[in-house]
Amino acid sequence: HVHLEATMPRILQLMKQGENVCYAGFFKTPEREKFVVFSTPNLFNYMGVLVVSKESKSSLFGNKKELPLSTLINQPSLKLGLTMGRSYGTVIDKILGEDKDNSQNIIFRSGDDSLTGLLEMLANGRIQYTIGFPWEFPYVAKQMGRENQFSSIYIKEGKETRWIKNYIGCPKNAWGREVIGKINNVLASTMLKEEHMHCQLKWFPEEIHDDIRKAVKRHLLEKKK
Repeated sequence: HVHLEATMPRILQLMKQGENVCYAGFFKTPEREKFVVFSTPNLFNYMGVLVVSKESKSSLFGNKKELPLSTLINQPSLKLGLTMGRSYGTVIDKILGEDKDNSQNIIFRSGDDSLTGLLEMLANGRIQYTIGFPWEFPYVAKQMGRENQFSSIYIKEGKETRWIKNYIGCPKNAWGREVIGKINNVLASTMLKEEHMHCQLKWFPEEIHDDIRKAVKRHLLEKKK
């Protein structure tokens, strides 16, 4: 295979066209199931969090550890920045709603550097918050030279189902189904190995490693037995 980089809108467009491309980090959504065939779930992702500027966190959001996204998105004074075409998981996608593209409170970024752009906008006050995963925004901020300038706030809705399953996806055609069949055969054995777990754990804070191990065992591995 050949490894290529592309934006999420481009990846989705290629799959809609039936091109021979696969992507190894999908969330499953009803819209994507129309043209994507998914592997068995192979990874867990931690539910997205609100990412805010440390400098303005207290004045804009107080000192609360969690906030309802459904309330925030209806406040005109708070601009939300999102990555074009990205799914943030079923719970968050449902809150954002199908009309998010027309919302006056949401600004979209596209391109390979969309998260970098959103963090720059956040630091400059052009948006007041964005949504990211706990493992990604600290890494990107460090690469930008803005380490420790951002903080996270948990999203109140859906916290009881904070784990989101990740899938490998290919176009829903004969080629895609064949490739996913081969991928599932590989996953059946590799997911039981410690090396596979290590590839996931290295992205997350050490304090939630035990939670991830328990969640993977309960929701992914036990169903394979």
